[in-house]
Amino acid sequence: MKTLRVLSLFFMAVFAIVACTEGEEVPTDETTNSGRVRPRNINVPVVPPPGLKNIPAPHIGFWFTLIAEVDAPEIDNRTLQATEVRLRQNFAIVTYNMKGEGVKGAVDIVNVGNRNAITITRTFEFPDADINAAVWMPATNNPNFFIAGQDAEGAFFAVINSTGPADQTITRRRLQGFSAISMDIVGTSLFIATGTHGGLTIVNTNNLTTTFRPYDDMRSVAVMGQNNLAILTSNFIRRYHFDHINMVLTQMANIAIPANYVQVASKADLDKTSTYTFAALNRGGVEIFRNSDLTLVDRLARPNTPSGLDPEDFVSNSVSANFTGAGNTLEGLVFAANGGAGIAVSKYHRTQTDRFVEYGYFDFGRPISTNFVKSSQDLIFIATGKGGLKILSFFEVEACDSWSNQIAFAGSINRQSGAWRAFDANNSNPQSIFVQDESNQINHASVTFLNGRLTINLGPYARLQDITNPVRIQGFTSLPTTRPTTFTTYQGDALQVDIPGQFSHFVIQLHLQICNN
Repeated sequence: MKTLRVLSLFFMAVFAIVACTEGEEVPTDETTNSGRVRPRNINVPVVPPPGLKNIPAPHIGFWFTLIAEVDAPEIDNRTLQATEVRLRQNFAIVTYNMKGEGVKGAVDIVNVGNRNAITITRTFEFPDADINAAVWMPATNNPNFFIAGQDAEGAFFAVINSTGPADQTITRRRLQGFSAISMDIVGTSLFIATGTHGGLTIVNTNNLTTTFRPYDDMRSVAVMGQNNLAILTSNFIRRYHFDHINMVLTQMANIAIPANYVQVASKADLDKTSTYTFAALNRGGVEIFRNSDLTLVDRLARPNTPSGLDPEDFVSNSVSANFTGAGNTLEGLVFAANGGAGIAVSKYHRTQTDRFVEYGYFDFGRPISTNFVKSSQDLIFIATGKGGLKILSFFEVEACDSWSNQIAFAGSINRQSGAWRAFDANNSNPQSIFVQDESNQINHASVTFLNGRLTINLGPYARLQDITNPVRIQGFTSLPTTRPTTFTTYQGDALQVDIPGQFSHFVIQLHLQICNN
């Protein structure tokens, strides 16, 4: 979040929006944006926190795959950073702003319907405005969505038609405060949080009239149900009952936040399930409350700071809970964006006294700094500052305690009635892995070839044998007719291999242990 500037404001309880500015977005198309999406197909393990990686994380019961990375857009040769993601069915809104001084923003519409071919269908660029938040209209057949952010005149919101003409005009409607930083919606009521010297604006989406309530240093708003919402400031969390007809809030619960928890001018975040409210409180880590009365249920610790690094970079900026079921069937995962520590992964165990168990952090093979996380359906979206957006998929798995040694081949082309397989290097989609001399496909295991790199994802039910050169690759300039007896293109144990030369096909032989479950 930007450092907040003091504005001279005159607060009114209810006002109609009359101050508007018009500006045209700079739309781009799917072809222009295709280079910003990079398919990955890489397993992402959960490991203990930094400094404890020699201790294996317990089995969490889920398998996580990095399926794509989306590079942040650039405006005037300056790279933006992702700020929020909202998913509805197969389409996600991704918002961007400018880190540090100056304002520039963008909105991507990302089609995630095909997990193997994620695309950006539209980009709206704002050379003179940060875009900090967005929400879809609730009706799934309504293509409109709202955005909120800041420009030289202060906070604003606007409505955009995601499928409308490229030359549509986007009208910015002014809000009390310097920067709009959080939004949520239910029915015809849109809730927008603005920061210091701002508060909560409630918009009737039918006629765009508004009601305003001032709150000092507001950070987040979250709808808790049809008639309930929660707000987060640097000083407290409150739960309200909301009367949609009269646009009236009635306070139901309040809990104070210790003065040293929330950092100045930093992102802090709310999320909710049918039972719990989750608050990312920077130095305070993540606190979990019961929805009904905001009774504290549990805490997820703020990350430890590695030696020599700034503790202010290792804080909880955002939280996202992905739960299914209710009551005795309630279960789910909790993800926290913990700054320089990365993404912490916790699991809800309804049968245990310590219900929220912290399992560790996603290991992307290198340190990443995270400022936002959102999980919905079977997807996780992670904003990594100027590093863009990471998109993961996940599914539930059982632990395996019985393994057998097998030889397997990867590829979409069946050779000699399944005795072996050939891999089509011109097919950018993941190609499955099969056990030798059988038609048995290994579940969730595949190989992808993109930009000269072979990526092998063995999934949860296969692993490399502990032998010399369990991965063996032979490249061909035409479809091979006989199974190779030697492998000269690559031999080793790497699961990502850069292949020199121009090959049309590969034979990929893998010496694996296969789960017998």
